[in-house]
Amino acid sequence: MLNVHLEYGSLVQRAAQFRYLAAVSPTDRPSPSAPTVAAFLGMGVKLNPVAKPPVSTGMLICGDFNCHPEAPERSVLMDNGFVDAWMRLHGDQAPAPTLSVHARDGRHQPVCFDSVYVTEGLATRLVSIAVD
Repeated sequence: MLNVHLEYGSLVQRAAQFRYLAAVSPTDRPSPSAPTVAAFLGMGVKLNPVAKPPVSTGMLICGDFNCHPEAPERSVLMDNGFVDAWMRLHGDQAPAPTLSVHARDGRHQPVCFDSVYVTEGLATRLVSIAVD
């Protein structure tokens, strides 16, 4: 399981973070160690001492992805074997909002920036998902 809080201000950096997450465990089969974050950013140095998390036969990634559910950078996860848990259980129903839920100024609309993605082996075991 990985709990993430992705970049808000830079689409380029957030897209690189999504590509990294997709490479960590793209299927329910054990995979080689994930590449370092630096490899994706092209900096040539290891940025994070835990850049190679342990890989199991199933994986769950949850947290604040700092973008709308339909943002194109999210598709890399689904293209690499991850399933959006909300979509699996609720189909086309819009995800419950997790940002600006108490906005009263008229400038901000409630939206879902937080999500849960799982590999297919775990998706078959999903029972419920809700925002409280």
